[in-house]
Amino acid sequence: MIKKINLFFALTILFFANSNAQQIVKQQDLVFQVNELLDERFLDVKVKEYFVREIRKTEFVKPIDNHEFVHFYIDRFQSKYKSLIKDKLSKFKTTINQQQGENLTNEIIVEIVNDFKKYKINHPKETKNLSNNKNVRHFELYDIGNSETNKGLNQPCNNADFETSDATGWDLSYGLVDAAPTAPFSYTNVTATTLGASPGQHTIMTGAGTDAIGGFPVVFPGGTSSLMIGDGTGTNNSAADASQTFMVDANSAAFSYSYAIVLMDPGHTHQEQPYFKVNMYDSLGNSIQCGDYAVVAGGSGADPDFIPFTYGGENGMYMPWRTTFAPLQGYIGQNVTIEFVVGDCSQGGHFGYAYIDASCSSMEVLGPDTITCTGPIQITAPPGAASYLWSPNGETTQTITISTPGQYEVEVVPVTGAACSITLTKDIYEFGLKNKQLFYSKLDGGLVPFPVDFSFRKNETAAPSKSGINLSLPF
Repeated sequence: MIKKINLFFALTILFFANSNAQQIVKQQDLVFQVNELLDERFLDVKVKEYFVREIRKTEFVKPIDNHEFVHFYIDRFQSKYKSLIKDKLSKFKTTINQQQGENLTNEIIVEIVNDFKKYKINHPKETKNLSNNKNVRHFELYDIGNSETNKGLNQPCNNADFETSDATGWDLSYGLVDAAPTAPFSYTNVTATTLGASPGQHTIMTGAGTDAIGGFPVVFPGGTSSLMIGDGTGTNNSAADASQTFMVDANSAAFSYSYAIVLMDPGHTHQEQPYFKVNMYDSLGNSIQCGDYAVVAGGSGADPDFIPFTYGGENGMYMPWRTTFAPLQGYIGQNVTIEFVVGDCSQGGHFGYAYIDASCSSMEVLGPDTITCTGPIQITAPPGAASYLWSPNGETTQTITISTPGQYEVEVVPVTGAACSITLTKDIYEFGLKNKQLFYSKLDGGLVPFPVDFSFRKNETAAPSKSGINLSLPF
């Protein structure tokens, strides 16, 4: 015989502390309006999550099975237990008192426990070989040591920006946020998947649409396609990721990635909150710190890029598109893995999702290296830095305008901090015509003349002779 618990009373107290629903106190007995309790948002969040917390503490199943019991309930809430609760509540025409609520709660708990016990009988667990258990990073799911199972091994960076409008070059997977996590960024039961496959945790975004909550573009500005990970405002303690392994070469030594994030902030414990995380690993599975980024809902601190929002009467935060980069010049000739992960809250009632885009480029200052008679030129540092500092003139923008030859240097500090900063240089020359004499500048400011005679005779129609003309550059 399962002992009755006063869960319904606790649920209704929680609900009415956060709503304006009517409550009538009569002789220390609470009476509630049934239509208020049947509110969809209340059922999807408050009821669902309270049962999760109570199930964690229950003695109705063996302690060793408790973790599985929580997931059993969450996985079936939308398909079974939500309608079960609604059906039982609907039997009360207008109001329900405390004693009736206690009886109803007891019935629901009994049914969930009985369903779980039947499930356990029909789905016995395989015996694990504990001697083979080890802690592994997620990307080892794809066996980096086997080129037949990891399409990115020893291959160049491929379709980082999703401009093929598909997930070519990427590995996709989905899983669960642990129902009782002991640390943030929980990601369990990881299963490989393909674009658009059930349960719909990966979607290619195209066109000029905007996010329903943040109002920012769903495609990274300047591109035609981006990838959304997570199922939007859907909940159920789901998690999803996209990863790519590639061989770093001179053309991919600067890996830039962009993301836009939407996370609800229910105020759970830190490890239970929705999250977004970027991981970067070397070929041995060691973390590349300058490529990592992580945020937990409610933990954005003073970051000005996060903007608060309200959804369904609850708080959240979103970040419009932001770009950062990982300097990989020290990994040329090695395989690295970039991984983006997003997760809902562990209690199953609050969502998290993100949009991602990326690019691979050379680690250099881009732009022409010669000033000509057409005027000044512009040179550009890698995108996605938190700050830029140029010398000798002290500019702090990504792109600067040059009108004087010389050596230019820029310190680039990424979002991951000053310890990950890099310094790049670029030599700028001048090429022009002075007193009918072609010249090329030296870095010290001197001019090197070229022996080319531009003094042609009037009415001359034949092409000038090339005899004796040396157009080779003096360096």
